[in-house]
Amino acid sequence: MEGAGDDPLARAEALATALTAEGYAASATAIASGGQLCQHHCPVAHVAAEFPQLCEAETAVISRLVGTHVQRLATIANGDGVCTTHIPGPLTALPRSYPPRSKPPRSATSRATQARPTAARPTVPTATTATATTQARTTLPDTARTRR
Repeated sequence: MEGAGDDPLARAEALATALTAEGYAASATAIASGGQLCQHHCPVAHVAAEFPQLCEAETAVISRLVGTHVQRLATIANGDGVCTTHIPGPLTALPRSYPPRSKPPRSATSRATQARPTAARPTVPTATTATATTQARTTLPDTARTRR
């Protein structure tokens, strides 16, 4: 960890090397949003399954060692295939366009052409409307049915 400097991803790679030496079979990879530390084996999984605080403490130690907030995404003790920890990359500012873009004003003719009337679509009876119609017919008095 000493030669990794201040870069959280470089520190994660150094941590992966140290964890592998201790039996965790760890790897660190760069991803679009930062980095990912994966532990493919956990020598304490049987204990961590019963005491999840062990995984929480390990996550806190990883955070302290890489020098930034990390987020545990999966654990072997929880039944996942790999313990995975996300290490966020540095935040970058989005470029701004100066001056801010403004939309050109619409003319009255363009608004008139956009607001075209649409033809009414005929409604198709559904099972719900058919049932309601049937129920209404059965509740009408006999004189009302004969008028149709």
